Amino acid sequence: MDPLREGTFGQGLDLGKVEADAMALTLSGPLRLRAGDLAGVRLAQPLRAGSARIDAYLPVARTFDGAIIRARQSVDVAPTGRELDLEAAYATPLPELGLGRGANLRLNAYLARDAENRRAAAIEQGVVASLVISW
Repeated sequence: MDPLREGTFGQGLDLGKVEADAMALTLSGPLRLRAGDLAGVRLAQPLRAGSARIDAYLPVARTFDGAIIRARQSVDVAPTGRELDLEAAYATPLPELGLGRGANLRLNAYLARDAENRRAAAIEQGVVASLVISW
């Protein structure tokens, strides 16, 4: 332990070297089920700190003259899991609706393993459908 006097490290926090990584692979293009449609698939790992450590200089004692003595406590803040996302999307124009300048149907679905980079987190999933009308 390194005893330090009050004010030596500002707020008493020191963020050491942080290593992070991310990746994404996307494939998209016309699916040709309908004129003008588009489809896509994406596999991604959102930004994740691979290693990170915080040194906190916490008060542990006070001298007779009132100065605060601090000691370093290290905390590993790297996540335990590695989130992987799988997304699929489909969009198609709907001219047959005759609304405004045009309408589009958009469908999206996703699965997330180790969501929020927490190991053994429940698989998150979702589906979204939207109708976009341009005026």
